[in-house]
Amino acid sequence: MSALRFIGTIPGLGGPVKRRSVILLRLWLLISLVAPSISTPKLAPAFADARSFKSYDEAVHYVRKHYSGESIDTRRSSWITSAEYFPAEGRGYLILGMRGNPYIFAGVPVRVWEGFKAAPSLGKYYNAHIKGRYRLELAH
Repeated sequence: MSALRFIGTIPGLGGPVKRRSVILLRLWLLISLVAPSISTPKLAPAFADARSFKSYDEAVHYVRKHYSGESIDTRRSSWITSAEYFPAEGRGYLILGMRGNPYIFAGVPVRVWEGFKAAPSLGKYYNAHIKGRYRLELAH
């Protein structure tokens, strides 16, 4: 019997190694074919106007000082307490107050801001269109 046709058994596992190897190989192939088709959020491309900041507080202060922006009434949301957008070259900075704490996002397209403003639920829109996509990277 050739080594390719039957490899042997592993004590305690029972059964031929070949059968388990084939099953594992098939499982690996299935996962490798299906995994790329699973939809995952895509991060925004690099934001040309992004600055290097050492902290998020520094970024929020800088953006509010150096850019003209607009804010909206967020009373319809139970956890988004404020929303400000500062356009810059077709994309911009979004500062959201979430339960009172400011969070800043960079490279947010104007169309995302417009969609956010018009959304019946700010929280649902945030989760579907903003969260995990427009991260402001700090300088190291």
